[in-house]
Amino acid sequence: MPVLGVVAVLSSRADEREAALCALRADPWVTLGELTGDRLPLVLETRSRAEDKAAWAALQDVPGVLALDVAFAHFADVVSTGAEGRQEVGDGPA
Repeated sequence: MPVLGVVAVLSSRADEREAALCALRADPWVTLGELTGDRLPLVLETRSRAEDKAAWAALQDVPGVLALDVAFAHFADVVSTGAEGRQEVGDGPA
């Protein structure tokens, strides 16, 4: 299961920040930490690399989210098939 620890940088505008928080709270892949200033720590947990990539793209598209900084990435238990057809474990970040 891919697990990412992320710090989201949110807009300083109250309406944009609240919209981002609402969208992030509704995301089933996301667990939110405590907002500090414009920084919001969160955990992104998915079941596969494909879901991980889709979830990352969705986070980038949330209005009011200005940037995403990866603080931690865990892919050790993810098995994928590499370009040469052999299995690879933890094939890198999103």
